[in-house]
Amino acid sequence: MIIDFFRNEYFYEVLSISKSVVGLAFLESAINVKESILENISILDALCHHTGIENDDSFDFFEFMHKIKTEKEKGGIDLYVRTALLKDKPIDLNKNIFKYNNLAYRLLTGILQSKLPDHLKNWVHKNIGEKNANWELSEDGDRIGHDLNGIENGLNGLRLTKEGALKLLYNANRIFTTLQTTDVKIYPKLSFESYFRAGLPQNYDVYCYYGWYIIVFEGVITGAFAIGFKNQFICLDFVTKFYGIQFRVPFWDETVDEEAYDFLNRFFSQTPKMISESTTRSKTPDYTVEKFINIGKLKNLRI
Repeated sequence: MIIDFFRNEYFYEVLSISKSVVGLAFLESAINVKESILENISILDALCHHTGIENDDSFDFFEFMHKIKTEKEKGGIDLYVRTALLKDKPIDLNKNIFKYNNLAYRLLTGILQSKLPDHLKNWVHKNIGEKNANWELSEDGDRIGHDLNGIENGLNGLRLTKEGALKLLYNANRIFTTLQTTDVKIYPKLSFESYFRAGLPQNYDVYCYYGWYIIVFEGVITGAFAIGFKNQFICLDFVTKFYGIQFRVPFWDETVDEEAYDFLNRFFSQTPKMISESTTRSKTPDYTVEKFINIGKLKNLRI
């Protein structure tokens, strides 16, 4: 059965789209992102998933959430994260290869808090709105977006209303329209086989940039998107001048849903033809999966 609190006027669990918010907050800070945070790994490496350390399938969400809920000692989570990252560090560290890293984003929010106390919280309140976004406890009580010292998870935990998602897109558009192609080519493009390309055509080059994925086509930046667990998407098409949102409820649905996964591909190839807003439902043996989709013109995004 669908849970009412996830519907339009309430909060959606946006999962790793949280990383994209952390990235924007770093972009609008005076922090030196070339500074080292873990041996020879920089803040920028972590923001762009080029630490050389994979922490995706190996990431134990439940262990992390237990630490978040119980570890009170100052620096405890930071020590746990650093230890876990170093344990996964390969001998032949290669930062030129995209390797998705969840825990690096908790390291990033800790650094952000130590250098610029409450910058992330203030950025979210100013640009998305205190009533539209929070890092608090989910309504089912299973997940909390910050540790006991108030530091945001970074890798997940952000909850957005529909209005909050639109404001996030507004600010991403505001920031990304000032970028040059050379700005986003800090690291090599994602391989065609990467899950984080989300099925985009091979002639699109995709670069990870501050927790976002930037599309370059024929040498020009043509789009940007953020992706959350199990096919949550927010995206910007700078060619057609459209934005797109897809949220899924429950986000943890394990059933195969090719239509949901293909949202990004359809958005960037068929945007003007796509329905402006829809809610579709499909049933599994135990519950109903709902997909909320909102497509609109960039000019209609407002603060």
